[in-house]
Amino acid sequence: MPPLKVEVFAQDDAAAPVILSAKSRAATELEVDYDKDITRLYEAITSEDWDSAVDAVKVNPKEARTWVVRHHEDGSIMWRFLPLHSACARQPPAELVEALLGAYRPAASACDDQGLYPLHYACGNQASSDVIRKLVLTHPGAASHADPAGMLPLHYLAKWGPADKLSLDILLLVNKDVVTAKTEEGKTALDLASEGEYDDKDSVVLTLKSLAGGGDETENREKAVEEEEQWTNFTEYLKSLAGEEVTEKAVAEAMEVVNSPKSARKEAEDEEEEDDEEEEEEEYAAVSHSLPSELDAINQLKYEIAALKSMRSEESVAAAVAHDENSDLKAENATLRKKLKKTSKACDDLLTEKRNKDEFLRYIERKLAEKDFEMISLHKEATKHREANVELTKKCEEISAQAEASDAKFATLSASYKILLEEQEKIAAAVSNRDALFKKATQRRQKKMQELINMEVELTKEAVQDEREGETSILNESLTRQREEMDSIRDIVLASADE
Repeated sequence: MPPLKVEVFAQDDAAAPVILSAKSRAATELEVDYDKDITRLYEAITSEDWDSAVDAVKVNPKEARTWVVRHHEDGSIMWRFLPLHSACARQPPAELVEALLGAYRPAASACDDQGLYPLHYACGNQASSDVIRKLVLTHPGAASHADPAGMLPLHYLAKWGPADKLSLDILLLVNKDVVTAKTEEGKTALDLASEGEYDDKDSVVLTLKSLAGGGDETENREKAVEEEEQWTNFTEYLKSLAGEEVTEKAVAEAMEVVNSPKSARKEAEDEEEEDDEEEEEEEYAAVSHSLPSELDAINQLKYEIAALKSMRSEESVAAAVAHDENSDLKAENATLRKKLKKTSKACDDLLTEKRNKDEFLRYIERKLAEKDFEMISLHKEATKHREANVELTKKCEEISAQAEASDAKFATLSASYKILLEEQEKIAAAVSNRDALFKKATQRRQKKMQELINMEVELTKEAVQDEREGETSILNESLTRQREEMDSIRDIVLASADE
């Protein structure tokens, strides 16, 4: 058995990048860990319980599109497969493959982490021709896809051997050009088949060798087979007419008679009759000369001659019957020629149709290649978007951290603001008290000022009166005392304003 079991593969750093179709890429979101939460479908496939696997697909079709991954201890990927990859590596029944493709058709066009299609695993593990046919019909491009080592599905099949001859014919029918394709080691499928050790090795080598040598030999071989079949059919037909064994010489003579022109056959019959008459006359003359005196003997000879003529008449009738039979054979041969011509025309139509289908398949493959290129571009863009997303995530984390710090500062400021509000309330109360005191002091000052004004008016009147009366000294003393009182009142007012 070839060493192409899925569980033994490890991640190859030199492997080509995985290329998935658009649907396969969308399905990569469905993934489970082999050692933690393996699906029921994959578990049935690994234990080769095919009936349970088919039931699992019917019960939960989503498991057919779920990737199963296994990791090394350091967290790196050991292998990553779809259920179809794993099934094709275990000689699955065609019923399971049909169910898997029915549940998730893009699986046939999905590469695993090694860059291999399910068709690679099927060809490397002697899967049946029905399985290979279903995979090729679903995704013909896989037959022309090489793995990182340059190995095509045909290389795997040539190296490890097919389950039957039809498997090889299916791969070659898709694309005969892969016969000359070489691996990274420079080996063709013929080289790998010559080195292989399996039962049908000689048949595989012969087929690959005939294709590698060119198309003329193949056409000659097909033509020889066709001619041999025609010869066998015609021989059987003659046997059915004659009811006895027919030799090849007899068949060749009959073919020559049937194919000869009518005039030539007529001339041959006339020459045969003339030769018979000449032989009879020569016989009669010889007898007459040798027995001149024996009348009875002569009469006997005449009787024999008459009998010979009668026999010749019967032979003529037989020749006529043979002529009729030859005519029938000629008509039958013409019918066979018409049928052969129709068959040849049908074969030409089939070949034309095959060439058209091959051209269409090549067109589809070119389109698939273009789509694969587009998917590569999309994959690169997605990678850039993921990198940009990672950077945005980092920036968001930084902004979140800054926001948390800002929230802490805001909480501190809020507490400080609350304290300031309380102090402001105290200050406002103090200011209100001060304003009330100031108002009272102002009112008291105004009252004192009014009293002073009134007193000054009185004093002025008294001064005028004293001057009149000659008491100027007493008035001066009163004025001095009033000034001192006013200064004291002013100091009190100023002290009240400062408080």
